Amino acid sequence: SNVANMEGAFKGATSFDRGLGALDVTSLTNATNMFNGVTLSTANYDSLLVGMEGQAVQDSVPFNGGNSSYTGAGAGGTARAALISDHTWTFIDGGAV
Repeated sequence: SNVANMEGAFKGATSFDRGLGALDVTSLTNATNMFNGVTLSTANYDSLLVGMEGQAVQDSVPFNGGNSSYTGAGAGGTARAALISDHTWTFIDGGAV
């Protein structure tokens, strides 16, 4: 909960695909290249997005989800859109499926 900078935290972890929906990101201010080169499964990326959106997050966080794709018409897409509209987050990721 105290980590503010996760720049490059999982960068290049090609075999990393874990559920991170419970990850506390309330202090996060920088997630540049956090998952650069990583592809989480759509289910795990959706879970991460939903988990982050459900927290009292900081505004204007740059987030790199690597090559991970979210469910555009599902909970992941809704959570991602809310992080953008409500908290001015910017995303780099694999887009919607």
